[in-house]
Amino acid sequence: MKNSQFQVTNEGAMKSASLKDLCLEDKRRIANLIKELARIREEKEMTQKRLETLQESFEKRIIELEEQNKVIIKEGEDIL
Repeated sequence: MKNSQFQVTNEGAMKSASLKDLCLEDKRRIANLIKELARIREEKEMTQKRLETLQESFEKRIIELEEQNKVIIKEGEDIL
């Protein structure tokens, strides 16, 4: 197949190229690229879920630390 999306026919008209016009090696390359894309998409989704879980955990920890900080400040004020 040519490097463009269209091929010029013998009559000079343009026709759209399709998968059936590709050689077997190019079809295999496309299949491998599709598989790789699916793998990367799944990896991305898993990474996003891990990120969300970590973010929730950090937010909870920040709230806990803020509460502890308030208690410490209150105890310091009580001592004074």
